[in-house]
Amino acid sequence: MSDQVLLVLESDLQALGTEIKRLEGPMYSLVSLVHAVDNPLREIKKEIEQAISTIKALPPGRGTFNFLSKQREVLKPFVLACESKSAKLAIVAISTFYKLLSNNVLDYDLKLEVVRAIQTVERLNDEAIKLRTLQVLLSLFQSQCFIDNQDISEQLLSLVFRLYVTNRLNLTVQSTAAATAKQVTSLVLESVLPPSSPLLSSPSSPLLLSPSSSSSLPPSPPPTESEVQILGPSPRERVVESLLVQLAGFAVGRLSLWPRCPIVSRTFALELLESIVVQHVMSFRTSPTLLRTLHESICPTVSTLLSEALDPEVEAATATAAAAAVYYDCRLAIRAATSLVRHHPSLAATRNGALLTGQLLRGCCAPCGAWQRILVLLATRSLCATPALVFSLFKLYDMSIDQDLNAVGETLDSTTGLLQAFLAAAAAAPEEEAYLGLVSQLFAAKEDDRDIIAEIEAFEYQIPAPDIVTGYLALECVLTLISSLETLTDEVVEEVRKRGEERGEGEGAKGRKEREKVGTDMTTDMTTGTDNITDNITDNNSNNSSNSNNSNSN
Repeated sequence: MSDQVLLVLESDLQALGTEIKRLEGPMYSLVSLVHAVDNPLREIKKEIEQAISTIKALPPGRGTFNFLSKQREVLKPFVLACESKSAKLAIVAISTFYKLLSNNVLDYDLKLEVVRAIQTVERLNDEAIKLRTLQVLLSLFQSQCFIDNQDISEQLLSLVFRLYVTNRLNLTVQSTAAATAKQVTSLVLESVLPPSSPLLSSPSSPLLLSPSSSSSLPPSPPPTESEVQILGPSPRERVVESLLVQLAGFAVGRLSLWPRCPIVSRTFALELLESIVVQHVMSFRTSPTLLRTLHESICPTVSTLLSEALDPEVEAATATAAAAAVYYDCRLAIRAATSLVRHHPSLAATRNGALLTGQLLRGCCAPCGAWQRILVLLATRSLCATPALVFSLFKLYDMSIDQDLNAVGETLDSTTGLLQAFLAAAAAAPEEEAYLGLVSQLFAAKEDDRDIIAEIEAFEYQIPAPDIVTGYLALECVLTLISSLETLTDEVVEEVRKRGEERGEGEGAKGRKEREKVGTDMTTDMTTGTDNITDNITDNNSNNSSNSNNSNSN
């Protein structure tokens, strides 16, 4: 922390003293005398004067390390201000806490004091205090100082959700609390990832740590499943697991397991679950504990909600005043199921995953309302658009004798059946050309780069001409699935071609080696034969010369 921050801290102390002077007056002193109570503002004023004297006594240039030894004395006036039950004093104190947390100069014990302070000012019904409290909560989670303390983390998470639930009439606070809850949830999920740099796992006071002291240490690999069974989950994994179980409980209306945490609405819980499932795939792949929680807690919860979303009785609920809420919850349940199937292929091999996949893919032919079937077709279309997922589902279900589900085959049969039913209804209608003309208009609008899916979703449960939209989406599913199959076929053909070329090159190289070996052998044989002939000729010449010499001597 630079000396400039000390100047800001001194300015905040002076602002706190100014607010105390405004609060003090004849009436306040008279009430204190009549009721014979101590004046808490006097103690705060005394602490302010002492804190300002402490700051001015610090030598310049080394304000950071000197402040770390005097921070409890300097922050005591702000802690007392939070306990004074005065909103004007509390807002100054909370603002100061936020500045200090942003500069990361508070140690662990002082951050605990900040947690107690924001829990104290929660009872003050002031919008500015609540907004500042949410900023402080976000800073605490960003520092990750309490991520390994399950008790404190659950208290802070409970406070975030409590501010969201108890401020339904204040849209500013509620929307800010919702955004903070999403950010905090994301930070908690990211905490289980292995650090990309050792500095990310430094202590809560990074100013005391030299960057070069641990820069040579490689990041530790994630624990295996056997290690987790022996050692158990880490403290931060327990925090994330508690959060996921709590959100799954909120989605089905279970009571909170955290202290003083109210029940969060199903809609908000489903929004958080969907964002977690989509955005934090690596967290689940890194941690076996979170992967088990996904299989045993989140997947069964989403499966239950999907069954409720496809219930035919839900159609009758759209005639009530809460029709939009019912539609939105059903849509979120179907989207959450789609995200699980699409982004977490490991679920497909489990019993819960197979049940969820079967519910989703067979929802096209379920006895439900038209808008429910349209939502399922939208989900099926997104699944069919991923060739790798189509191959994975086909391999795990269609090619397995242990599964009752033929994922790709049943999807093609159900969408083709819907398309045939639509064509039969169009042929039986007196205005057949107009009937089919509406479908052609949808495809023409798609060619004009209009987002037809967004336009369909904008109508919610009041979709005009739902049978035409159903036929259009069924045709889209069939074409998308065929396109994915074509892509897979091209991949197979390309792979076969590459293997054939590699095999041909291998055989060609082998043939060349054999031919070279044969040529070498022939050359060797010819050389050997030539040498033998030469040797024979030499021997014959020598024999002839010796015979001639013998004859001359005779």
